[in-house]
Amino acid sequence: MYKVLFLVLCFVGITDGLKCSEKKIEERDILYWIANPANLINPSTNSCSVEFLANFSKYQHIINSIGPYLWKTDVINSTAAQVVYNPDVATTCYNELIDKFPQLTLAASGGISECWNNNCDAKVIGRNPKFFIDSLTKYIRNYPTLINDVWIDFETKNLNSNDTQNINEFFNELSKQVSIYRYAGCVHNGEPAYLNETCKEFTENAPRVVVQGAGTYWDNTPTGFKKILLDMVSDIGVQNINRLSVAVCPCCSHYDQITQEELYDRMDLLCEYNITSISAFTLDEILQLYGVNNTGGRWMNAFTYYKTGVVPNN
Repeated sequence: MYKVLFLVLCFVGITDGLKCSEKKIEERDILYWIANPANLINPSTNSCSVEFLANFSKYQHIINSIGPYLWKTDVINSTAAQVVYNPDVATTCYNELIDKFPQLTLAASGGISECWNNNCDAKVIGRNPKFFIDSLTKYIRNYPTLINDVWIDFETKNLNSNDTQNINEFFNELSKQVSIYRYAGCVHNGEPAYLNETCKEFTENAPRVVVQGAGTYWDNTPTGFKKILLDMVSDIGVQNINRLSVAVCPCCSHYDQITQEELYDRMDLLCEYNITSISAFTLDEILQLYGVNNTGGRWMNAFTYYKTGVVPNN
C-alpha cells in the first residue's frame, strides 16, 4: 500500500525532493512589490537615494522585477471602467534602475476594492472588459518608463457566478496582450475566495496568468508557513504549480526571531515543491528590517540561496 502511495505521489509531481542547490538556477524568479516609493528616493531630486541604490546594487542579481502601485480603477458608468494614474514620486528612480540594471523589469501593479453594489469595479469591468483592457494597455504604452508586466490585485469576493465568468474572460483576454500576474489567497480558511472561485478554477480559465498566492503572507513560523503553502498547492492543483508565485511578507506577520537556517529550509521547501517564483512583499520594507535583529539581511540571504542555489558568504 505504501509503495503504491509513493508511486502515485511521484507521478503527480507533488515534490521531487530536490533542494535549491540541486535545481537549475534559471528556473527561479523573485518579484518584489514596492510599498512606499518615497522609501526609494532622495526627496530633493526624486532620483534613487544613495542608500537604496547601494542596497539594490548589492542584491540586483536576485531582483527580477519590481512592482510599484502605479494605477487604480475608476468607474465611469455602469458599463465602463478605466485605468487612472496613481501618483508616484519615484519614476526618475525607476528609470535610473533600468538604465543601470538592464536585466530588471518593471511591473505596474494596481487593483480594485471589494464589491458593495451592482456598479462596483469588478462588475463593471466584467460587463465591458474590452474598454478596460484598452484603457490599461494605453496607460502602459504612455507610461514614462518601459512596463514589462502587470500585477493585478482584485480583492473582491462578493460576486455571482456570472461576474466570476466575466472576470475570468477579462484576465484571459488581457493575458493575450501583456504578461499578467494576479494576486489571490489560494487558501481554505472558511472565508469566501477572491473572485468566488478556487485558484485551480481561475487558472483553468486564464491559463497564461501567473497567480501570486498570498496565503503564505500570514504565518512566518516554520510549521505555519508550510501548512499554508501545502494548502495553496492543493487549491491551485499540482498540475498548475508552474502558474503559482508564492508570496512571502516578513512585515505582514512578524516573526523576527526566525533563524537563517530556518529560512534556508523554507527556500528548500519551495524548491522541493517545484515553486519557480517568489513574490516578495515588499522590497523597501524587507530592506528596512535590517534594523530589526538583521531580519531583512537573513531574508535577502535566503532569497540569494533560492535564486542561485548558493549560500552567500557574508
